[in-house]
Amino acid sequence: MGDPISARRAAAALGALVVLLVGGTVGFHLILHERWLAAFYRTIVTATLAGLDSVPKGVGAKLLTIALVLTGVALLAYVGSVVVEAIARGVVGGVWAEKRRRRTIESLRDHCRNFIASYKAPRQVHLVDGIVRTAAGKPDYRRLRALALELTHA
Repeated sequence: MGDPISARRAAAALGALVVLLVGGTVGFHLILHERWLAAFYRTIVTATLAGLDSVPKGVGAKLLTIALVLTGVALLAYVGSVVVEAIARGVVGGVWAEKRRRRTIESLRDHCRNFIASYKAPRQVHLVDGIVRTAAGKPDYRRLRALALELTHA
């Protein structure tokens, strides 16, 4: 289950990369009259900041090179921010989930202290995703006992 915002941002970055490469290739082809492969190569070398083997001739080619360099840097920064955000979301999201889990357990303990005699209150609380059920939809007590034993001894 992926995060739709990050997927949308990744698609935007990929779309921007395609526009950058196609635009640069067509631009160099039209301005410098280079072959398609040479224009594509010049676009890749310029956009990735790998360095040009020759300075483009003409004002139009130089302006296109400047635009490609700036767009390449901006795109690289954008992709980097998407990656860092995805990593941070995973780390921070896990911390928040753990805090939420602990608050829920503490809330259950408080409820038990207020409404159940102390000798009847559970000593341990384990949160599970759902109750294990049989094919008929009834609680599967055998599997629940086995899960309880597994969680208690873990």
